[in-house]
Amino acid sequence: AREYERRSPNGASFSGAYLVPGADPLPFTAREAGEDLAAWTREDLEARLEQLRPGRRGAWRSEGDWAYGADAAGVGAMDEGPLRRRTWARDVIGEPMRATPAAKGRALAPEVLAPVALPDGSTLAPAALRGLLLSQGGVLELGHTLYACDEALENERWLPGGAGFKSSHLLPTDAGPWSSEDGSLSGPTIDAVAPPRDGGAWSEVAPWHVHVDVSSGSTDRRGWCYARALPRPLGHSADDVEISGSPFAGAVARRRRWLRVYARPLG
Repeated sequence: AREYERRSPNGASFSGAYLVPGADPLPFTAREAGEDLAAWTREDLEARLEQLRPGRRGAWRSEGDWAYGADAAGVGAMDEGPLRRRTWARDVIGEPMRATPAAKGRALAPEVLAPVALPDGSTLAPAALRGLLLSQGGVLELGHTLYACDEALENERWLPGGAGFKSSHLLPTDAGPWSSEDGSLSGPTIDAVAPPRDGGAWSEVAPWHVHVDVSSGSTDRRGWCYARALPRPLGHSADDVEISGSPFAGAVARRRRWLRVYARPLG
């Protein structure tokens, strides 16, 4: 892995917080399995490395001193410069271990949800049912049962200086910590965006869980997708939001989709 830092405007110190989005690399980069990786924090880089090559890992070790340059392409050509880089390495050891995303509060990751029983006696994995629901606009009729999917987006913004991604860093013009896809609904909690349905009519068949789509590159293994901006709440102009399942230069916001599935009998 490579770590980048830029000199502060007053020249007193170096930090990844001073890197220029869109011009400099992100603070941490690596290449694994033919894929170039970039992340704002070492923890996010580690998550991407684990996704590409699971296994137990040793401690990071420095592979030399800082190298300096005027820009990323020229690092190493100067004894001093406004940008610097150093290389880190660590060993992957032992037998590979498959990581399972951890549950968050009362919400469960898709891998640990129980199969959903269908009216004909068969079962369907929650991820497969979720895919069917999303393809049908969130409502699906199977036999004499109607299935519906609620969704809410969790939003965070990056703050430099080691603070990382947090919902407390959101700007007043951003959608709140939880919102709808377009930001028109927003609130401090997930239930403020998608309240529980009437228990007399609907039964919950899959509790809140993160939508993960690593295979298409839409999200990382924890469900996060990265963007330069977040949708704005109703009353503000909307931005065209480019998203990626991997961090990229200028991606100072991230969001992930949470889903909950209900069923009710028809007739």
